[in-house]
Amino acid sequence: MEVRPVMIARVGEIVMNFEIKGRGAPTTFISGMASDMSSWSLQVPLFTMNFMTICLENRGTGQTDAPDRPYSIEMMADDTAKLLEVIGADSSNLVGFGMGGRIALEMAIRHPTKVTGLVVSSCAPKATESETELLIQLRSAIVEGAGRFEVAKREVNWTLSPKYFEDKRVAEGVIRARMARMSSTTDHAFLRQIGAILDYDANGRLAEVRCPTMVLAGGRDRLVPPDSQGEMANAIPDAAFVTVDAAHMVLVEAAKDFNKNALGFLIEKGT
Repeated sequence: MEVRPVMIARVGEIVMNFEIKGRGAPTTFISGMASDMSSWSLQVPLFTMNFMTICLENRGTGQTDAPDRPYSIEMMADDTAKLLEVIGADSSNLVGFGMGGRIALEMAIRHPTKVTGLVVSSCAPKATESETELLIQLRSAIVEGAGRFEVAKREVNWTLSPKYFEDKRVAEGVIRARMARMSSTTDHAFLRQIGAILDYDANGRLAEVRCPTMVLAGGRDRLVPPDSQGEMANAIPDAAFVTVDAAHMVLVEAAKDFNKNALGFLIEKGT
């Protein structure tokens, strides 16, 4: 089936924004909470040399519609599956980070014939204690009217290594960079995504993942500790587990190692 390089499409009840680059086996990138497709700016240029990359914006993020009703990880996995159908991709590798990792995981469970290879990073099958603590803090801050700079500041204190906060100018820069990626997410959509993460639980269903899988963790991740991610890998049949020298934000802190491991795995196993 021919894939059409459309950049906006009606997917069920919503219109989704996405971007297609390169040629080869379809490889879909699914971003984390309140993060637009720019999250993958350090990955896509390299991956497009080997694959046709599809970067999408989840419901509630970027230019994708943000209906104000409950969201779920399952719903967003179905959004992704329907998008692939609309653009003409019978199946795809999936690369997901954070919330996007959970969406990719759920899609592999719900739509196994559509997933040829899976890389999930910085996520667990259920919100960890640290994640739950942070998400509740962020939810309260948003409800109380906190601006995006304050929300971003609270988040990056958990997701980045301490070295980024040793210099005030650097610290402000990383906060503003995170703020920019969440700026298009409205308050109601942010809250709906938080709810989706807190409600999700794939424990007990991980053995249903049948595609080649890599779990890629930051070895210093305080939000989703590597032990939690390793346990998930152990529960997925034949999954590979790799740690890199980074905190939660492996896409930024260890982009080179992330790309080397994920790309190498998909070239070998996921096409």
